[in-house]
Formats: sequence, structure tokens, C-alpha cells
Amino acid sequence: MPEEIGRKGWDKRSLLIIQITLFICGGIAIGMRIAHEVADIAAISAFLNDWAATMTHKSGKEISAELTRFFPPSDSVSMPQALPDKGNLIRKRFIFDSIKLDKLKAKATRSGVGNPTGVEVVAALIYRCAVAAESKVTSGFLKPSTFTQVVNLRKRIIPRLPEKSFGNMTWFYGIQTAEESEMEFPALVGQLKAGLADFCDSIGKNLTRQELIQLLFREDVKAHFNDDQHVNKYICTSWCRSSLYEVDFGWGKPIWLGHARSGSKNLICLNDTREGDGIEAFVTIEQQEMALFERDEELLQFCYLH
Repeated sequence: MPEEIGRKGWDKRSLLIIQITLFICGGIAIGMRIAHEVADIAAISAFLNDWAATMTHKSGKEISAELTRFFPPSDSVSMPQALPDKGNLIRKRFIFDSIKLDKLKAKATRSGVGNPTGVEVVAALIYRCAVAAESKVTSGFLKPSTFTQVVNLRKRIIPRLPEKSFGNMTWFYGIQTAEESEMEFPALVGQLKAGLADFCDSIGKNLTRQELIQLLFREDVKAHFNDDQHVNKYICTSWCRSSLYEVDFGWGKPIWLGHARSGSKNLICLNDTREGDGIEAFVTIEQQEMALFERDEELLQFCYLH
């Protein structure tokens, strides 16, 4: 799908754009753009699966309109967004297969981190290597950095929302690093795990659903994403454990899923491999930094560049 559709050609009258491409070999590609104000990856996955089920006359759990009771109609929706960057950005895909992923988890476990998830260990390693590449390209010194992880609130709040609740029900938590000791791999995994636990305790368990909705639209959260030349900011979003690879319009399940290109710097997008036991990481950083990042020996112990 042409990138300009998501930029100059995008307006709020086109909440959803679908492009279907037919190849001479008989293959089909489905491109999709949807306004983030109305849907997150969980909602997108639910929509695609329900669409496919309707086309093939299959029954299943339908999309829930639960969130409509909490979102009042509004002409102006304010959401935190990653700021576009005008630098020379490049995006590349790194594959962590099941064997390498298990080794990465074992590395964290040996250092005392209990039950690390695949997303936690992959995110920690990428963040560590990306920060190292950035410091070598710029000052040669470690710069204060933040790492923000997007979280699906549906299963984090009490009582839980239906898995197929349609809307954008995501929030984020972050960690900050400024010292070399904080950038060690086990320390980063531990920080991410502790950060999520604290998020669930302080936000998910203690706020009512209505309070959470109010939190989503607070203006001051934009400050978290504002540009600050003295702090490097990294954002990670995960499609892992979504049901996108289960979508079947009658032609078979997808061979591969990919993320659209983004103009946002320091963006990390994670997705399951087709087999479901590995992780693909789409990393967008400055071109000079990528030249070092993609050759990082520690990184390449656990993944390969596709």
C-alpha cells in the first residue's frame, strides 16, 4: 500500500482503507490502514477474523461493543503519538527463531530473572544494542534513554474486558536508563518485567474502567512522547499472541504478516513468526546507527537479519 495514503491522503473520513493486490503467481496480499483512534492491534485482529468468518460462513465469538459504553462521541480525539522524525531512517527485520529465543530466555533466567517472556527478552536485547549503536555514532558516551512498551489493557484490568472488544484500549509503561549497569541485559529484562507488574498493580487493579478511559485522553501524556534532544526515546509495540495468522478467507492462512513503514524514529515492532514459536522484530532507527546495530555480535548470537 502506498505510503502517501497514510499521510497526505489520510483524513478522518477514511477510518479504514483496504487494498487487495493480486499477483501473477496466484498469490494475494491484503494491505490495511486503520485510524489508531478507533482500533488497536487486538481490534484489528478481531475485525479481520470476523470478516473472514463471515466470508466463509463460519460461526465464532463475535466482536464485542463493550467499549462503546465508555467512549462518548467526540469530534476531537487526543491520543499520544510517536513524533515523526525527518532523519535518514531505515527499517530492517530481524528473526528470532524458537531455538535462539529459548537461548535468550535461558540467558536471562541464569542471571536470576524468573519466567521471562519472549517479548521481554527480545525487547531488552534490541534496546540494549540500539542504545549502544546510537552512543557510538553520536558522542561515544551513554545518553539517558527511555524505553516505552505498549500494553493491551483488556486483560490487565479487573474485571477484564472481552478479548474481542473493538476500539483502542492500549496504554504504556516505560523504563529509564542512564548508567552502564542499567544497560546490562539481565537488568533490562528485570526492569521490563517489574515495570509491567507495577503497571498492572497501580493501573489495572486500582482504577475503574471509567477512570482508565479518562486516563487515555489526558493531554499531559503527550509530554511522554515529546522530542527531547537530551534523552533518546524508544517505543516498542507487540503483535505477538494476536490471532492474525488465523485469518482465513477460504484461501488458507497467511504466509507472512508485515508492518507498514513508519516515519517514527526508534520504533520497534514485534510479531510472531508464522509457526508461532519465534519472534520477528521490525526495527526503525537512523541509517548510521543501523550500520552498527545490524553487525552487533551480541545481537546476532540470537537472531538473523532477513
